[in-house]
Amino acid sequence: MKRNIISIVLSLVILIPALITSYITFTSIRSEIKLNLFGKITTAEVIATRIRPITAEKIIYELQYAFFIDDQKYPLPTDDNEDNDDENWASLPKQQWESAKESGKVEILFLPADPTNNHPVFSDGSFFYEMAITLIVLLVISIGCGLSINHQLKIINSRVHTDKQRQ
Repeated sequence: MKRNIISIVLSLVILIPALITSYITFTSIRSEIKLNLFGKITTAEVIATRIRPITAEKIIYELQYAFFIDDQKYPLPTDDNEDNDDENWASLPKQQWESAKESGKVEILFLPADPTNNHPVFSDGSFFYEMAITLIVLLVISIGCGLSINHQLKIINSRVHTDKQRQ
């Protein structure tokens, strides 16, 4: 019985973060779908570019941009330490990044009802692919943990029921 309780606790330790991460991923996908359905495309000015090597094989190409809607500048700059704020940088595929760096312009998709909800128009479908794979993996982990907890609870319940019948 002690081993079953340890299995349940271990499954919960894995399940709870997996469910939280699944929810966050689902929310990002829902926001992205909304942006793709109702968003408008405009051209933004490239403010800065950078290259971030992650590993020897993986390099991330990023840029910062700004655009105007009704004389309001987006994305809104932050006052605190803009240079180190990774949220102000957008990742792009290498060819698209090189083109934006050279021209000083990048096409962005924004939500007219909330222009702070924006990102560059991607030349590939990598965002949806990566998010879908992440969500599927997290859901599989969640289902596995849930089934494990269910199985362990059935074992505990049957043992408790058997112990009561013996008395």
